[in-house]
Amino acid sequence: MIKIYRPCRTNLICQTYGVTGTIPSMIPFYNKIGLKAHTGFDFTVACKDNQVRHGGQCEQLYANVIGSGDLTVTYVARTEESGYGIIAIDEMWNKFLWWHFDIIDPLIYVGKKLKLGDVLGVAGNTGMSFGSHCHFEYHP
Repeated sequence: MIKIYRPCRTNLICQTYGVTGTIPSMIPFYNKIGLKAHTGFDFTVACKDNQVRHGGQCEQLYANVIGSGDLTVTYVARTEESGYGIIAIDEMWNKFLWWHFDIIDPLIYVGKKLKLGDVLGVAGNTGMSFGSHCHFEYHP
């Protein structure tokens, strides 16, 4: 059984996934980058100010999943579209993704086993993002 919790202290989801969960004015943006709609859940995050780039001034993000067995980090990198991100899989090959970090914790690396509550990094606004938040995806 998989349990998913919020990845940060803030409890608000500002955008969900799929065409019905995507902010309508954002559909053209997603279409432009080859997607039909938003692909995950966006969680609001607390930041010290209202700047677009925060330099590590937003709240920490945490591993928010109890998977089917151990969660193992398979990817830690930066892409132009998604910014700094982490991908992990469990023993049943379920995939979990976190994107738009300002800072990824230096203790997160490919091969690391994640436990619920492990610090992943600091929320941010990297990649093609419109304000600091945590983008989370689950792919069974």
